[in-house]
Amino acid sequence: KDMMMVESRIEETYYLPNEVAMHSTSEDCWLSFLNEVYDVTEVCKTWKNTREILPIIVNAGKDISHWFDHSRQDIKYKIDRVTGASVQFCPHGAIMADIRTTLPSSTWRALDRCPWWLNDSYKKGKLTKNPRPCRIINTLTGTRAIIS
Repeated sequence: KDMMMVESRIEETYYLPNEVAMHSTSEDCWLSFLNEVYDVTEVCKTWKNTREILPIIVNAGKDISHWFDHSRQDIKYKIDRVTGASVQFCPHGAIMADIRTTLPSSTWRALDRCPWWLNDSYKKGKLTKNPRPCRIINTLTGTRAIIS
């Protein structure tokens, strides 16, 4: 019975912040937010050479949790001063077409897909909350090493 329980459990991969930081280009772009790690390289390829992808490329390899409302597990919202409507808020500008326009527009249409930040197919694993270095000493040779 215990063996079946172990086999049915899904293994979670954990990443250190410095492992995420190594993926900091548009060709290899990882982001962390809300204690999860996402590989958004495909998003970068899809939106290549557009103004809307810049906030993601600038923050590649970093944690962008400040873009999100932790209680809702979604992007932050604000009240638009002109329309009084609740609109998605991004501190560095709109992130692709997943962020709607705040003003009425004849070109507005409903989003026909899941926004990238809610799409689990980009999820790589979890972000280690409290990484700690570990010092290993070989008492026979006196060799020391520190691993993260």
